[in-house]
Amino acid sequence: MHQNIRSITRNMDELKVLIHRTALEWDLILLTECWLPSTHYIPIMDGYNYCKTLNNATQNEGVVVYFKKSLNITWQELSISDCNSIFLKICKDTIVIVIYRPPGFKDPTNFIESLSNMLDQYSHYKNIIIIGDINIDIVIHSKDSYASYYLNSLASKGMLPAHTFPTHGKTCLDHVVLKTKLQSTCYVAETSITDHDTLIFLFEANFSTRSLPPKIRERINYDKLDSYLSTLDFKSIYSMVDVDLAATFLMESLSNALKINTKTTKVSNRKIIKKPWITPGILRCLRNRDKLHQKCKKYPDDDVIITTYKRYRNYCNELLKKLKKEYEKSELTAAVKISNKKLWDTIKIVTNMNKQNNKADKLLNKSDPITSVNYVNSFFINMGKSLAEKHHINNNTSSIFPINTYQHSIVLLDTDEHEIETIILNMKTNCSVGRDNISTFFLKRYRNLLVPPITYICNLSLKTGKFPNCFKLAEIHPIYKSGDAGCVNNYRPISILPTVSKILEKVINKRLTNYLEKHNLLSHCQYGFRPKRSTQDAVHELTDFIVTNLDSKKKVVAIFLDLAKAFDTVSVPLLLNRLEDLGIRNTQLKLFSNYLTGRYQRVRIGGCCSDDLPVSYGVPQGSVLGPTLFLTYINSLCNVKIHNGRIIAFADDMALLFQADTWSEVFNFAQNGFDLVNKWLKEYKLTLNVDKTKYIAFTTKNINVPELEYFHITAHCCSQIDSSCSCPTLSRTDCIKYLGVMIDNTLSFHFHIGLLSTRIRKLIYIFKNLRRVADHNVIKMVYFALCQSLLIYCITIWGGAPKTTMLQLERAQRAVLKVSYSLPFLFPTTDLYQQCSVLSVRKLFILHTALLQHSMIQYESSNNDKRRKYVVCPSKCLKTQFSHRFFCFLGGYLYKKLNKRLLIYSLTKHACKQTLQKWLLNIDYKAAENLLTVLS
Repeated sequence: MHQNIRSITRNMDELKVLIHRTALEWDLILLTECWLPSTHYIPIMDGYNYCKTLNNATQNEGVVVYFKKSLNITWQELSISDCNSIFLKICKDTIVIVIYRPPGFKDPTNFIESLSNMLDQYSHYKNIIIIGDINIDIVIHSKDSYASYYLNSLASKGMLPAHTFPTHGKTCLDHVVLKTKLQSTCYVAETSITDHDTLIFLFEANFSTRSLPPKIRERINYDKLDSYLSTLDFKSIYSMVDVDLAATFLMESLSNALKINTKTTKVSNRKIIKKPWITPGILRCLRNRDKLHQKCKKYPDDDVIITTYKRYRNYCNELLKKLKKEYEKSELTAAVKISNKKLWDTIKIVTNMNKQNNKADKLLNKSDPITSVNYVNSFFINMGKSLAEKHHINNNTSSIFPINTYQHSIVLLDTDEHEIETIILNMKTNCSVGRDNISTFFLKRYRNLLVPPITYICNLSLKTGKFPNCFKLAEIHPIYKSGDAGCVNNYRPISILPTVSKILEKVINKRLTNYLEKHNLLSHCQYGFRPKRSTQDAVHELTDFIVTNLDSKKKVVAIFLDLAKAFDTVSVPLLLNRLEDLGIRNTQLKLFSNYLTGRYQRVRIGGCCSDDLPVSYGVPQGSVLGPTLFLTYINSLCNVKIHNGRIIAFADDMALLFQADTWSEVFNFAQNGFDLVNKWLKEYKLTLNVDKTKYIAFTTKNINVPELEYFHITAHCCSQIDSSCSCPTLSRTDCIKYLGVMIDNTLSFHFHIGLLSTRIRKLIYIFKNLRRVADHNVIKMVYFALCQSLLIYCITIWGGAPKTTMLQLERAQRAVLKVSYSLPFLFPTTDLYQQCSVLSVRKLFILHTALLQHSMIQYESSNNDKRRKYVVCPSKCLKTQFSHRFFCFLGGYLYKKLNKRLLIYSLTKHACKQTLQKWLLNIDYKAAENLLTVLS
């Protein structure tokens, strides 16, 4: 089916009604003139995947193709002049080319010549179908002067039109042109979606299909499960001294209980696209509308018939919108009463935010899916192993990087039922289940029954130093990233572990983390996966170092490391050595050793499952303990002493910072420090991705520094390090993304603010759809979740940027608010923020800067007795105007100003936030900017 839809978002509902009325399963649904600006989300159709054109010259262009999930179709966007086009390979000898040529191109000569050249490339295909809105009139006796040239050009390639019926008024602008010896039929259906009729093309092709496994719907009968579990006796577990036997008995008992009381039904893949708001009444109205439309064409000069048709058409369109709006509004209202998850799922449907299903099934060979899924598993297993085994361990590692052995030892104390119950209650309910099918909801529902045996198993594991083998079985689900969907390298392995294993891991991780933090065993440079530390703290440390040194007229260079598959290349023997150095010994070390070895994983894609393979490298992905163990592994790297430099790390995201008086000195320090770090990485089997590791030379002004051309940093991989080696050099860049913030060489953050503005503008489409059906409370909740959450991320770092830089972001924020609340374009800015009860970007910066400084100050009651009681925190003595935009100066300066007016020092953080928000909401733009003005 082909349809010129003239805005896919506006007319998608009518298209779905048309598809429902035909009661057919269309293999391909081809839509042209889709109005695809870059911000649009494409509506999802059940049972279909889609592809779309990206190179659209104007917002009124675009082609979208929906194809059945069972079809093994490959596609690409073509570069035919003056049009949008998509190439679809249906099978080895059949292709379909979908084209939309906008009417704005009056002269189609370039298009015809480009199309002709393209057809030469595909002449070896036996069956070629071109379908789309070409905007060249090929009706018989056409007056279009280019029609003959167009048809003759196609005829020379063996292509002939399947019809010449009018499709737009009295002109034939929507074409089906084909080269084939097979039987085919083309229909022109008079429809009223737009002023273009619908093309229906039937073709007996030998489609390349893949059999999709039927959808499995499982429903647990909890009434029967309650009765069944009440008969189970777990007393035998308490007499077991082997933790493997105890854990296996519990897991098999629970899995068997679930299996017996779960009803499994297969849902056919054959689905007719139908929405609940498509009622029999609206279908009758649409049929009457179509009859009037046909009558209107038959009597084009009868004004009464035309007026009657237009009025009835408008009535039907409004009725259709009203029915859909009422349905979506009722769904949203019901979702609010159920749960936040249900609410967000409904919002995604209403705003077309749902993404296409996972494409991992394209990794399967239809003739031998088991071999395919085994290959995927082997690839993921060997991914980290192959990288790690490229490095050879230096036997004298300890002499190069001395390790301080901690004399004290950790003791993993027993847990109790209260702790286990608290862990279960705090677990997320919507997590995926492992191969045992035991969900978090199941554990919470039956916690009174399960807490005692789980507590016994956890304590038995801690006592014997053995982690149950049934807890070490992972199931991998490949998640598509980008690129060729048939290439396994373009997928990220997501590991799902048994839910019960996470309880034991949380018990161990809590004790390990408390031990490491209590004795300050982790480097102060490490900010990842640690309590009371965040990405914002790491980026603050980075910018504070750069700003304070630039303020002192120093030269600063930062190297941003990129480690390839760091978590997957961890060497287990080396990790156990590091754990022992940190005081984890005897039974406790035996427990960690047992936890890290004897692990297996399998890959599941749809209904196909691979064989289990052993995992010999890396920390367990998807585990609770994995991140903490990784921190202990690279802890000695964070403690490496580099001259005139500093290491900042958030897990494996690391930056090396260097400062000196001259560029020559700072590059010398950077090279020496980088060599030392690179040597550590090799000895610990971690691989540096040289192509993605870059450095930035920072300056206060965006000016060219000729000296920088003479310096470089080399990633030495040779044994003899000297200036004549041919080792690769690191690339210098002016901007890099670090922990979600775009860091540029002048810390102006104009790249970050520009990208953030684009992301905020993309939300306009979502709020435009949402405002039709949601009340203001829901809209405001979604605004805070989708928009303000983006604005406040690390805002204390970049929010002090100049007014001219911030202006584009504030305009994007205002655009979202106006669309959300259906306010006019010229609605006054001051009234906008008051009416919506939200803060502008600059006020958000002031708020979060003050709150961060408030949390850093230790309250002392004696300060309230001082004569100048608003002076409660010192400000760094930074001289340049450049440094006055950053938290290292502005935090204390701004806090003292606000405390002088509002006396917030003695307030709790929550009370401080409430006071600041209320006050900031009532001040104007100029007053907010004056708060940031520093008098010289």
